Amino acid sequence: MTAKPGYFTRLEWASFWITTLVSFSVYVYTLAPNVTMEDSGEFLTAAYCWGVPHPPGYPIWTISANLFELLIPYGNAAWRCNLMSAFYGALSDGLLTLITCKIASRLWLTARFKDFVVPGISRESLSMMGGIVAGLVFAFIDTMWAQSTITEVYTLNSFFFTILCLLVLRWFDAPEQDRWVCLMALVFGLGF
Repeated sequence: MTAKPGYFTRLEWASFWITTLVSFSVYVYTLAPNVTMEDSGEFLTAAYCWGVPHPPGYPIWTISANLFELLIPYGNAAWRCNLMSAFYGALSDGLLTLITCKIASRLWLTARFKDFVVPGISRESLSMMGGIVAGLVFAFIDTMWAQSTITEVYTLNSFFFTILCLLVLRWFDAPEQDRWVCLMALVFGLGF
């Protein structure tokens, strides 16, 4: 019995890991060492004390931040929550890379790009490069980079949004499978 091939190719997974690790490394290097401005202090206090920050309360973020504070043995509580933002931001960047690679590989199958050839570079490599470029551009735009180095809720929301986009893409390939719709509803609810 042969193994069923996965939805993503090895090159697409390699693109995901390259983007995730590069962006996470830069985020950690530029991570805020302590409490920053805006809502950072309020979120840190809520996470540390299992409290509720301002509405809507961000329960998933609070639980995740508290777990990061408990499980990461290095640094102060603020640094650990900032690290959580970097973690979710880097995962969002990697997931965007995966989505871009998959869409780019599908473009090669369309009539418009069927005869497009770059000498010496395979179509899979072009898809991989396009995905990595898209993920890293997203990673280092000022808003994403700024939110990935401080204690804020936006990178977790970005993570849920990119998972939702990935599930929509997966559902387009198998619309008869209801599990993708159920997973989309779950992720949408968690991200909401």
